[in-house]
Amino acid sequence: MPDQPPNTIRNKPKLLDQVRAAIRTKHYSQRTEEAYLHWIRRYVLFHKKLPVVFTSKEAQAVLNQLTGMNWLMGMLLYGSGLRLTECLQLRVQDIDFKYKQITIHHAKGGKDRVAPLPEHLIDPLKEHLKYVKELHEKDLKE
Repeated sequence: MPDQPPNTIRNKPKLLDQVRAAIRTKHYSQRTEEAYLHWIRRYVLFHKKLPVVFTSKEAQAVLNQLTGMNWLMGMLLYGSGLRLTECLQLRVQDIDFKYKQITIHHAKGGKDRVAPLPEHLIDPLKEHLKYVKELHEKDLKE
């Protein structure tokens, strides 16, 4: 078996250099080469990989840094799978404690959907709604 030089991957030409070489061996015009390279650059720009999803441990570390209403919103995002705008647009009547579900109106794609309400968030949500109701009544009196 012949010895291969170390780091053969590092010595391999980059994609654009490989394309240039292939185009030039076929004797394509300079404009054709430029067009191909432009298409490749554009494809790479618009097809970047999505970010990696947090592990449970990483998500827990982030949630442990939150307090109050931010914690509650973070837990809804993580536990129910809500998007940020969906969470911000929640109304009291969208939360169904009896069936442990949240109704999201006009979600992505303009459709309504139902998300689960984590059981461990029921009491904190009820406390928050009680606090908001008291605050509302106080504002009405003033």
